[in-house]
Amino acid sequence: LRKQSLESLTAEEKGYLAVFILEESTTIYVPIDDGIVGGLLARQIVFRSSNVFDMVEGAPYNLQPWARQHLAANLHLLAGAVGRPVTLKEKLRADRW
Repeated sequence: LRKQSLESLTAEEKGYLAVFILEESTTIYVPIDDGIVGGLLARQIVFRSSNVFDMVEGAPYNLQPWARQHLAANLHLLAGAVGRPVTLKEKLRADRW
């Protein structure tokens, strides 16, 4: 069932997960109220790696080992990825321009 959940990802969810696989990142940082990471968290695809975080930098999330292994072996599941995780700090900088 867990692996099946990786077959029905939205384009935005794929964008978040692509960072883990294609950029070989261990951790992404996003605001605690980010809906995309919230959905991935609810399906146990990612987990918050620390309860200590900064509201501007965001909370740290890591990819579950089973998900990393399955996505790395099935890169086609990330096809059509859109966007990437963005911290509040990055959003604030973008809004200035």
